[in-house]
Amino acid sequence: MITRRQFVQKSAVAAGAATAGIVAASNLLSPGNLRGQATDPTLAPAQPDVDYRPVVTPNNPKLPWKIVGGAKVFHLVAEEVEHEFAAGLKAKCWGYNGSVHGPAIEAVEGDRVRIYDRLFLGGSNDLRGFNFRDVSPRDINGEPLGGQSSARFTIEYTVPLIEKARAAVFYDTGFVNAGPWDFSTNHVVSDAGVGLRLDLPIGPLRIDYGIPIQKDGFKDNGNGKFNFNVGYQF
Repeated sequence: MITRRQFVQKSAVAAGAATAGIVAASNLLSPGNLRGQATDPTLAPAQPDVDYRPVVTPNNPKLPWKIVGGAKVFHLVAEEVEHEFAAGLKAKCWGYNGSVHGPAIEAVEGDRVRIYDRLFLGGSNDLRGFNFRDVSPRDINGEPLGGQSSARFTIEYTVPLIEKARAAVFYDTGFVNAGPWDFSTNHVVSDAGVGLRLDLPIGPLRIDYGIPIQKDGFKDNGNGKFNFNVGYQF
């Protein structure tokens, strides 16, 4: 099973290649518009429709950005995404910012770019007693911000009930911290629960009910959660 952190690391090369492709396809209006090819760090990043023609990616959103310290800053969120491969055929997959393929990162030669990834926990594939992507540091309004360090542990035991049906009991625990390489356990959360594993003609189906045990002060503190998913976790 691949973790969010492993997913982000293994996707770095692909993301870089995608960015390079976008740069090549950006169709600069003229070489002079890049202000001397912008090797001077004091120059602002190029602006779409002013310094270059914006890239168009059909059926794929662009990743929003803002200028901080003279650089374009992008925030990538590695998360579970429901993707429709064909009519009626949907599955949970890893993706970025709501898309399996990830959003387009728009930059041109001379831009200084910073890309940050954000990590979350909660949902049918990790902490099943918590809402999807709800285990995370919060902003002043209580909204999940995502973190830069995360770890989790899951144990599950199943027993056969009848043919193609198994009962499960499980325990999940983990945390998300705001800073990079911060693996302190001050904000650990955990849950336990029961589930059902069905082998159906459309594929294996998981039904779980998780109850939070350790809730932590600024994370989800609700009651139990039902989770439905396709495919085996183990």
